[in-house]
Amino acid sequence: MRSGGEAANLIHVIVASAPAEQIAPLVTTAVEANPQYGQEVIHAAIEGASPSKRAAIVSSVYFALSQNPSTPTPLLDYVSDLVNGGGVPINRVLTVPWFNPGASVGHLKQQSPELQTA
Repeated sequence: MRSGGEAANLIHVIVASAPAEQIAPLVTTAVEANPQYGQEVIHAAIEGASPSKRAAIVSSVYFALSQNPSTPTPLLDYVSDLVNGGGVPINRVLTVPWFNPGASVGHLKQQSPELQTA
């Protein structure tokens, strides 16, 4: 891929034709393979998707990126903000960060209730 627009167009085609259960893994793989276009890929994948599909995509991408120490910080921050509904980090002075085993140090944010799992 040569541009974010090209990546977004490709993801639109993939999302439109892939079975629902394969969309989140496919988007995750695309973001991992092309982190420089990660935001465009994610945006294209979740644009117009149902809340449950958006949650599945964003959660899958966030988990994979948070496990990779070479993930660019701005990309991880972008996905983290999506996971948290644009929320603000709670790891401030005199507070305890939310326990999130999938989060990397410095990116601990409270997860929105609809994305939490048991």
